[in-house]
Amino acid sequence: MVKENKYKAIIGTADAEFNCTIGDVEFSVLFLAYPLDVEESEGNKPKHTHEYYEIVYLDRGNAVFETEKEIINLKSGDLTIESPRCVHKYRNIERCESYKIGFSFTKTHGDEKLFSGFEKLFGRLDFRIFGGQTAIGEQCRMLAESLSKNGSLSRMRACFTEIIMMIYDRFAEKHDVQPAESNRLTSKNVKDIICNSLLYYYATDMSLSEVAAQVFLCEKQVNRICKKLYGRTYNGQKTYLRIEKAKELLLKTDMPVLSICFDCGFGSSGNFYAAFTKAEGVSPLKYRKDNR
Repeated sequence: MVKENKYKAIIGTADAEFNCTIGDVEFSVLFLAYPLDVEESEGNKPKHTHEYYEIVYLDRGNAVFETEKEIINLKSGDLTIESPRCVHKYRNIERCESYKIGFSFTKTHGDEKLFSGFEKLFGRLDFRIFGGQTAIGEQCRMLAESLSKNGSLSRMRACFTEIIMMIYDRFAEKHDVQPAESNRLTSKNVKDIICNSLLYYYATDMSLSEVAAQVFLCEKQVNRICKKLYGRTYNGQKTYLRIEKAKELLLKTDMPVLSICFDCGFGSSGNFYAAFTKAEGVSPLKYRKDNR
């Protein structure tokens, strides 16, 4: 998962480095979570630039963002993004809980238009600050949590995809850029995004409509793809994965059934018992008793 560090300008060691392809755009991504255990704090660094774009999401605390012309106070929920041209520094960031994502992007082979949109948006960027970006913050936290979970690379790619597309859409609202929804992803990208979204069935309940929006298809089309991949609809596959994990926990642990219910992503014990009994023909308690 972790590759040779291409980003020597960042102090410390990256938590993760990976590549991510969205449509006809390939991203090289470096992710760091603050505070960092480093000899030289971020606050002592002079003003500098990077060879890549940088996103910083401030989760908790207050910091200061300085450019050559401006000094801006940042608070929890603020997100900054700066280009390689932006001479800047952060003060007090090492005392905050925050996330940094460095990325660069290139065009892959394909006839899609997403790359031109990114190039047009980020090509004119010096720096930008957005307030109240809690949705992006949640994806940053999920990205960090993914580092210790199975399928971590797929999870991180899915989180970064969500982060970068939310930023893209936010920019597109204020610029003359074709909205991302009008672009088409390749069939492989669509399948990858759908498969990756199912890795979240513990961490978050990604709905069919949310996944359909990510791949710019209607819900019926997503279900059609899922039936080809899994023999089930999207929600059917999600329930299947949850039941399989519940069966594992019932046999290998002494966790209470109610705890297993919520750990596997079910919203209520009633839904869990109904889904489990339909799938296995017996209740969770009887399944445990009969198979241990």
